[in-house]
Order: sequence, then structure tokens, then C-alpha cells
Amino acid sequence: MSDATLHDSDSHGRLKVLDGLRAVAILLVMVMHSLRDFQADSSIHFLPFSFIDLSSLLYNGWIGVYLFFVLSGFLIGNQLIKISPLTGRHKRQALGYYFKIRFFRIAPAYYLVLVIFLFSYYIVPHMQDGLNPADLFSWVKRLAVHLFFMQDYMPPPLAAYFWSLAVEAKFYLAAPFLISGLFMLSTTKARLTALSSLAFFLILVRALTVFVISDTFHGYDSYFFLIQSRFHLALDPLLAGLFCAILWSDGKARALIRNPILANTLFLMGSTGLALLTVTQSIDYPLSKTGDKILMPSILAIGFSLVMLGLLGQCKGYKIFENRFFRFIALISYSLYLTHGFCLRLQNVVIDFLADVEIAPIAHPVYWFASLPVFFLSSIFLAYPLYRFVERPLINWSKKPPSDKHQT
Repeated sequence: MSDATLHDSDSHGRLKVLDGLRAVAILLVMVMHSLRDFQADSSIHFLPFSFIDLSSLLYNGWIGVYLFFVLSGFLIGNQLIKISPLTGRHKRQALGYYFKIRFFRIAPAYYLVLVIFLFSYYIVPHMQDGLNPADLFSWVKRLAVHLFFMQDYMPPPLAAYFWSLAVEAKFYLAAPFLISGLFMLSTTKARLTALSSLAFFLILVRALTVFVISDTFHGYDSYFFLIQSRFHLALDPLLAGLFCAILWSDGKARALIRNPILANTLFLMGSTGLALLTVTQSIDYPLSKTGDKILMPSILAIGFSLVMLGLLGQCKGYKIFENRFFRFIALISYSLYLTHGFCLRLQNVVIDFLADVEIAPIAHPVYWFASLPVFFLSSIFLAYPLYRFVERPLINWSKKPPSDKHQT
């Protein structure tokens, strides 16, 4: 194990502090989904506190996906950077090993949930009236789109939050080529400059896209499917994570990040910026300003990158992110992401029951608070078997190295 991970890794080489960030990411997404189904109008003060509405933070929980992307960029970058010095057969074997792990990390559990989702939400509800061949063909077509992770370019997805998996899968494929190209450059500075240039170019592409198709925006759905969810327009946080991985692989840069003053400064800058952005305003539907459409992904990517680097540098309080609860949630975070949508219906059942009892006015926060534990506990109850019996066994199997062992 390299000294880059020795101080904050467990016996399996996992960067423990990043588990806390992974847990925060999935919790943000789940809270946002639980609130959005209950209180659709984000302009109404739902949890007023002094001069702000704390529900803005909850509505803005979609940014947890961007935190996931930053983490993925960093972790995938770390893995591929270790492969980059290899040549010939050893490099081909290492890349084959990488692709095998990546596929079995996301595909089997995702495919299983896709089939369950298709039957429970589309086929079964229509069975009493008979399955229309045209509808069945449409559902099968949508399933095929999802099987090849193309729902970001061929909407609508079976579930809206599946878009991020399509972006992630494409990044898994592109990252080895990107890292190989960057590491043809001889210095860390040159690599970071090249990566920053690519990121800036993609921002320009997004800006051009926004201006060209701005007349087609008719609400959040059109913005989401045309801009926010498309792979080439959603790379900011993944590239930011990759930027951090290249920094972390450089001994001098890593030593600098571990400086207590700098680590604390990085974490404080990132967390304060994100807090001001998400608590004081609702950014869940960034439609009102053209600048938001263009720059918000980059701003979020930078904020989360600063937080992550501060935690890697062991800023004050970093141990909070290594607690057992966060580590458990992090372990099942992917299964939680896949399955929590099923439990939103159960949450709505609880809300409907409480509304019938009339314990408070309709849309009162008490309904959401009362239903939230049911939503979270049922989500964990559903996600853990998927993790325990599908996700984990296949991940462990995929990590068995080829006969000609290599260091990755």
C-alpha cells in the first residue's frame, strides 16, 4: 500500500473519509426525493428559520449526484494512475481487470432493478386491461436503451435518477484513454493544465448548447434532458475528481494538502461556499439565469472538490466522516440509489393516512417528518439484500485478479 493512502485507509485499501462523503451524497439525494414528492412547490417556505428557508437545502439535495461524480472521478483516477506506468501485456491485463471490476460494480444490480422497475411500474399495472403490443414494444425499447446506458441521450428514463448511471458508465469507458493521454505529459503541472483546458472547452460547449437551444426550454424537464443529464455536458464533477486524483498522486502536492492550515482552509472554503449556495436559495431548477445553466455544474464540482481535498488532508473534524453509520450507508449507497425510488410510494401511503387523520393542515411539515423514517428504513431494508446477495458477491468475484498478477 502506498503512502498516499496509508494514513486514512482501512485493511481493504479504502479511503475511509471518502465513505463519509459517499454517505452524505446518497442522503442528500434521498432527502430531496422524499421532499419533492410531498411538497412540489419550492417557492413556498416549508421550514422557515429566521430569514431563510431550510428546505432550500433539502430541495437542493440533487447536488448529491455531483458529489458522487467527484468521488468517482477521484477514485477511478487513482486506480488508472497506478496502471499508467505499465506497458504491453501487463497494461492490457490491468485494463481488462479494470473494465471487469467496473462492469460488475454497477451493471448486475442495475439490470435487476431495471427489470423489477419495468414490471412493477409499467407492465403489471396494465395487465388487467391487456398489454397493448405497441406499448409493450415501447417498454422493451426503453429497457434496451437502459441496458446500454444510453438514457442520457435517449429519454425519458424509466426512473429520472437513472440518468447519472449512464454518465458514470461512459466515464468508466473514457477515463483510461484520458488518463493515458494526460500521462504522456511529463509533469503534474502539464497534466493539470491539459485537463483544465478540456474542462474549459466543455464549459464553452455547454454555453454554446444553451444559447443555441434556449428557445426549446419549456420548463425543467426540457432543460434536464437537453443539458443537465447528457454525458458530454455533465463531465465537470468527474473531471474535477480526476484533477484531484492527479494532484493526490504527486508527492509534493499531497504533502501540501496535508498541511493542517491548507487542509482546514480547503474544507472551509468548499463547505461554506456550498452552504451559502444551497441554504440561502433554491437552485434545484436553475432556469431563471443563463449563467446558472452554464456555470452551476462547474461551481458545484469545485466546491465538492475543495471539501474532499480538505478531508483527505485531515482537516479538523475529518473523523466525523469515518463513523460507523456513514460507513454502513456508504457500503449500501449504490443499492440505496437504485432502490429508494420504490419506497417513495410507501412514504406517500403514510402521508395519505396522516392526512385522513387530519393531524395538521395539508402540506404541513409534520407529515414529511412523520413519513421520513418510514421512507429511510424501508429503503435500507430493500437495499441491503440487494447489496448483500447481488452487489457484494459479484464485486468480490470481479476483483479476483487474472492468473498473471499485477499491481493496480
